[in-house]
Amino acid sequence: MPFVRHDPNGQFAHVNRWFQETEPPRNLILVAHGMSLTLFDVQWSGHTHGSGLALGTLRPSETVLAEREGELADPLEFDVLRSRMDGLNRWAAMEAVTSDYDTDESGLIQSFTAIARSTFGESWRQGEADLRLVAHWGTLPTEDAYDRRIAITNNVVLESRFPTARPFVDHLAEQRKVANLLVLMFGAPISFREHRIRHNRFPTRVLSGRIIDHPFVEIVSVRTVRERAMRVPATSERQDPLATVTQIGPDGMTEWSNNYDKWRRFILPSVAVLGRPDAFLEDIVTSTSMAIEAAGSLVGFREGEQPTYGRTGRPTAATYAYRCLDVIDVEFGVHAGGRTELARAIANNYNAVKHFDRGDLPDHRETHLIAELNCWIVRLFALTLTGKGKELIAPHRLARERWRLVQWFEAYRLRIDSGGRWVPSQQASGTVGDHAAEPGEATLGTG
Repeated sequence: MPFVRHDPNGQFAHVNRWFQETEPPRNLILVAHGMSLTLFDVQWSGHTHGSGLALGTLRPSETVLAEREGELADPLEFDVLRSRMDGLNRWAAMEAVTSDYDTDESGLIQSFTAIARSTFGESWRQGEADLRLVAHWGTLPTEDAYDRRIAITNNVVLESRFPTARPFVDHLAEQRKVANLLVLMFGAPISFREHRIRHNRFPTRVLSGRIIDHPFVEIVSVRTVRERAMRVPATSERQDPLATVTQIGPDGMTEWSNNYDKWRRFILPSVAVLGRPDAFLEDIVTSTSMAIEAAGSLVGFREGEQPTYGRTGRPTAATYAYRCLDVIDVEFGVHAGGRTELARAIANNYNAVKHFDRGDLPDHRETHLIAELNCWIVRLFALTLTGKGKELIAPHRLARERWRLVQWFEAYRLRIDSGGRWVPSQQASGTVGDHAAEPGEATLGTG
């Protein structure tokens, strides 16, 4: 916001007070280029002084691309928020657009009909909020002197609704639980791309002043604006989720929400590293092992875990890994050994990466295998937090991802022995599964 510091006419007196004597108003209306934006929870973010002209910087927490009616100083609260995010279309498997066509005797298309209609999918309860999936459509008409076109958007949005108006952060907290579940389901970053709100203080009026609609208006938040700039993944880059919303069901989504706070120390480290592109292998091992430790602590005693205890007879990092492996009940082939052996290998690699006094970092091949295994373990374990772990994990016991892990063991010609140590494998085919990076490409140890 440019202003004149020493203005004899007093035109910028109020702005001078904002940046030198007091704080700016909490809410502001910005009118520019024929449109009005409402800025909420405005924070002073610094100012610079020149010879006469000065520049002040303000940062709103939320910006609504519309002008709100009523008292400007009131905080921003609303009852409905709709958000678009990566992966939602595939996870929900919903369509807002259907089409049909007629052909002649030769099979040539003579007419084409498209029907766009918003449809509602699964809905569930999360605390005080009701969430549901909506297949939403819109149009993008374009026209020039040569061509006329109309594109129909066909996207799924996540809707949160409270019984009374609530601030944006309350809506985001509930929607973030779903976004974090999607990170674990896809094993890839998930970004919010757009938010829209609806409230009676953002109406559409005709010239007479009569209200004809309360539309969804776009809101930009400082909490998610950086995600909008993230590269949108291509369809070919996004594998199928471990479980769709239909497979999880409303009860499973409610169970995930109910478990969220208790299992935060498992969920957040897992999501933090899976949701970050191009993470170092050592970062992946550290974050997923922290998550496995937290999960193993909450799981409690499992039959057969005693061989993983330390010299004092107490649980160790290997014990927590064993518990998680026992819960998901998935074997990783002869190369990875049994649960006890694999649990020891996970703990050994984690401790060697974490503790500076353990010597050099582990061999990058071993770290790569543990990183891949840990990611698969935490993703499968996340399915148990929906209350449907057994039925949702079962299809993945012989899934492509498990086979890909076995191929990596064979490619590296390594296996885990009875002590949880890495030894050369004599049963190596040398075949390598498809993978995003070459071995050792993203590791601290090899650069």
